[in-house]
Amino acid sequence: KYADGFATGKEILAEQPDNTSVYMNLAYAGFDALATTKDKTFADDTLNYGKKTLDLFEKGSIPSNFSPFNDKNSAIAWMNYIVATFSNEKNIKEAAHHYYKATLYESPIKNSALPYYGIANYYETVFEKMSADLKAKVDAKTISEADQKAENEKINKIIDQMLDAYARAYTVGTAEKHPGVTEWKNRLTQVYQFRKGTTSTLDSYINYVTKTPLADPNDF
Repeated sequence: KYADGFATGKEILAEQPDNTSVYMNLAYAGFDALATTKDKTFADDTLNYGKKTLDLFEKGSIPSNFSPFNDKNSAIAWMNYIVATFSNEKNIKEAAHHYYKATLYESPIKNSALPYYGIANYYETVFEKMSADLKAKVDAKTISEADQKAENEKINKIIDQMLDAYARAYTVGTAEKHPGVTEWKNRLTQVYQFRKGTTSTLDSYINYVTKTPLADPNDF
């Protein structure tokens, strides 16, 4: 009864505007509505409540318990994941940043392939735009050779981050038997071939990069 829950929750928040527990539970309810019934009715509220929960956590407003989550770390991870999920269509960079933050805490989210795939998808979008913009400049002959080289270097950095994210999505997805692993491995192989000119070192790359810290997409 999502509608009843949101209606009751809003009544409580009208009297207790800093009730972290209510914000947190409503954010999760909105996510559950989407995940279980594809119901996007509460999408805007869910996004706002997830952000509000994180803001209150940062200000030291901690609930007496973190139900339905196990602990504070899990709650923070889930709130970031929820914000990412509901930001994805409106602001893919913001979504990627929150996917990244969701992986920083020990929780089931860290061991889920989806946040890493969400980050990879962000880099796909950036790569596509940067490549198209550069091609337009080259075709119009409005870019110098030096500037073209600099732009290519920026694009290569995006490709490197894309490879990193796909490697993690594939590795974690394999462990959890996610149905998307074949698609992710195929794309990882394709992009690696494009970037490196070979796939002979792909396995060693995956093994190495997944043991390094994940970069914040906000830095790219």
